[in-house]
Amino acid sequence: MMLAGHGRGRFYPFGISGRMLLPRFLRIMLSLLAAGFCLTAHAQTEVDRLVSTLLPVARQARLAVVHHRTLAAMEIEYQLREALGKVKLAIDAGEDMASVKAGLAPLEGLVGPVKEVPLIEIHLQLAQLAEREQKQEERNYHTAYALALFEAMVEGADGRTEATAYKVVMISEEYDWFGFAQKSWARKGRVARDIGGRMFDIWTAVSPSGQERKVYFDAGAMGESLNRVFSARMAAGDGK
Repeated sequence: MMLAGHGRGRFYPFGISGRMLLPRFLRIMLSLLAAGFCLTAHAQTEVDRLVSTLLPVARQARLAVVHHRTLAAMEIEYQLREALGKVKLAIDAGEDMASVKAGLAPLEGLVGPVKEVPLIEIHLQLAQLAEREQKQEERNYHTAYALALFEAMVEGADGRTEATAYKVVMISEEYDWFGFAQKSWARKGRVARDIGGRMFDIWTAVSPSGQERKVYFDAGAMGESLNRVFSARMAAGDGK
C-alpha cells in the first residue's frame, strides 16, 4: 500500500485521498484511546472542517517547541510527557474535564494555551474524556486538533528518503506516525544517523505481509534547538 497521497491539498499517509480518508483516519486515531467511540457522519464533517481551521495553529504550536528561548525541544517534550501521565491518572481517577484542564494549566507558561498544547496524545485523552462527559463540541475540537498536529508533521513529505523525511519537533511524533499507521506498518528497528550535518532517525517498518520499508524522520530542528539553548547557557555561565 502506498504511503503517500494528497487530499484537498493536504498530505495523508495510506494512499487514500479526499472525503474517503477522514473516517478511516479517525477510526485509526480513536483506536489509540483506552475506550474507543464512534463519530456520526455529522461529527466527522465538523471535525474535518475544524482540521482546516486548526492546521495553521498546529503548525505554529509545533514550531514553538523548537524555537523556545530558554528550553530545548527535548526538555519541553519531557514536561509534556509528564503532563500526559498526570492527565491519564486524573482521567482514571474519574476527574472531570475542568479538573483535568486545571491540572494542565502550568503548561501555558511553557507552550501556550492548553487547547493548543502540541502533544497528540494529550488531545486524544481529552477527546476521550469529552466523549465520556457527552461534550460533543470539545470532543470534536480535541479530535480535530490531534489530527491537525499530525497533518502539520507529515504535510509535504512521504518519509521515504532524507530529502522527503518527516520533520519532527519531538521524538514522540515518530511514535505518533506509527500509531496512525498501525494497520499498515509496524516498528521493527531504528537507527540514528548524521546526514549532511542533520540528525535523522531511520526506522525499519514492516507491513502485515512482511514487506519492509525505511521511514525517515528529520530531527535536525531538535538538534539545532539543543545546540542553541546549550550555547546560550554556556555563554551565560561564562559571563558570571
